[in-house]
Amino acid sequence: MKNKAWLFLLVLAGLSVVGYKTCYWFETQLDHYNYPWAYSDEKSERLVGEWTGNFTDPDGVSHSIQMTIVDPVTEEERERRIRKRPRRSRVRSKSYTGFDGVALINTNGKVDSMRVSGSLGTVTPPCDFKARVSPAIDDNHLVGFELNQLDGTWKEEQLHLTATFAYFRSDKSSFYDSANPKHNFTFPFVLKRAR
Repeated sequence: MKNKAWLFLLVLAGLSVVGYKTCYWFETQLDHYNYPWAYSDEKSERLVGEWTGNFTDPDGVSHSIQMTIVDPVTEEERERRIRKRPRRSRVRSKSYTGFDGVALINTNGKVDSMRVSGSLGTVTPPCDFKARVSPAIDDNHLVGFELNQLDGTWKEEQLHLTATFAYFRSDKSSFYDSANPKHNFTFPFVLKRAR
């Protein structure tokens, strides 16, 4: 009788492991379906990764940018979804076109870390690309013009973007002067996938 109990527990544990692995595989496949821009096998159809380029601000200062777009679902989030049983009444409101990342902006050897948060027009390229750029540390704005918005298109290995800027005062508040053409300055540039 003892051997049957151990055998039963062993079979139950085996089924539990197989069930978990099956759920994990299913969740991974679901993420690949919902976020093809993040998990595509074709590099030209994957937004996740590093992008580099250069832009000039309204004061004529040149900056290099290294932007990293991160996976929309981490391994920890996927495992948490498997362990947590969802309620049937819960509506999933996650956008399949939204993305997050970080940007390192290098200006004359000084590097600023920025948050990037945006969305795509569709889940596959070519499509519209819109992103808001803000300091990684809240309200850590420098005095002067700062990259604020990126708008454009994503096509294969390039992001064709137009940068817009915001002007910040020493008290960290933004300021707009419609009479000053620098406040309406935009700069078109291209980010290319880093190799």
